[in-house]
Amino acid sequence: MNKSFLTTVVTFSVVMALTLVVSGAPVLAQLHGHSDIEFGYMDGKIEVEFGDEGQVFEGAFPTSTDIGEGLVEQFTDDPGFNTNDAEGLSVNPGDRVDFQVLGPLAYHNGSSFSAVPGGSHILIEDAALQVLSVNAQTVGPVSSVGPIAVGDGDGDVHAHLDFALQPTSLGELEFGAYGLQMRLVTDAVGIASSDPYFVVFNFGLDDPVFEGAVEDFASIIPEPTSLAALGFMSTLLIMRRKIRRA
Repeated sequence: MNKSFLTTVVTFSVVMALTLVVSGAPVLAQLHGHSDIEFGYMDGKIEVEFGDEGQVFEGAFPTSTDIGEGLVEQFTDDPGFNTNDAEGLSVNPGDRVDFQVLGPLAYHNGSSFSAVPGGSHILIEDAALQVLSVNAQTVGPVSSVGPIAVGDGDGDVHAHLDFALQPTSLGELEFGAYGLQMRLVTDAVGIASSDPYFVVFNFGLDDPVFEGAVEDFASIIPEPTSLAALGFMSTLLIMRRKIRRA
């Protein structure tokens, strides 16, 4: 049932996009714009480019379907995943790049974090059309069968997953920010996984309220520099203890 829902939505989106192209209207990505998750290999690790908001990327689930505006209710394929050529970041040709969900679905009602509305879950469809369902009970790390993408001949990746918020009966009482804690992984030998990040989807919140929720999500993931600082402090403590014992 989950798979057929995503297949139906994707088919609808393709037909809608073709209609927009034929009519001369801008295609979906051009019409609404989006910020991809940019990444590549650096120093033996998948490096993700984080912005001013910290380790959070934004998406949005429309609250209604509007063909003219290119909107499909509770469905999005943004943010996408893109190697950052401008920063010289890429992967190796033929490398499989995948995602992992690190924990349960998180929910912010616009004021604070709270229990995920009953039965709510997010479906993620990968490049192999395999579907992963993430809810409040999900234990990570988990991933679907297929990858996000495979590096092309130049080591570049530009791909989108399909995200759908379920059930379709959600309404104003369930409006809020839905967050997935994730990281990027690869099958390349010697390349470590990326730092964790949140993908946070707005479902029905006003923009200022949603941005406040995004800040709250960003605050619960330590920045990489903070993690490094904690590691350095731990090393100093160990050295001090050894000196005292000596």
